Amino acid sequence: MEPNDDKTIEDCRAKGEPNMPAAAPRRTRAKFKCESMTKRMGWAGHDFVYSFEFRAVTAGSPENTRFFAATPGGAVRLDVLSSEAFEVGGDYYLDFELAAA
Repeated sequence: MEPNDDKTIEDCRAKGEPNMPAAAPRRTRAKFKCESMTKRMGWAGHDFVYSFEFRAVTAGSPENTRFFAATPGGAVRLDVLSSEAFEVGGDYYLDFELAAA
């Protein structure tokens, strides 16, 4: 498998191959749900920041079930200046791509 190949773990499973591609993919798309927003004390001249907590989807739709089976799990916290940056309860795609050194 070439490093730029977009083969996913799910692609490997569908073809009866081992669960992991021969080389880690350079891009991975995961799906997370925004579960909460918390207003926090700010920094760098800002009175407040808003912390949004995301968790990997696990169920709720056929697509979520596929993402749960084939992509990373876990949690992400993003701190932003706008309380309207994300919708609590909304699902979001998170794209991870290897950055150039």
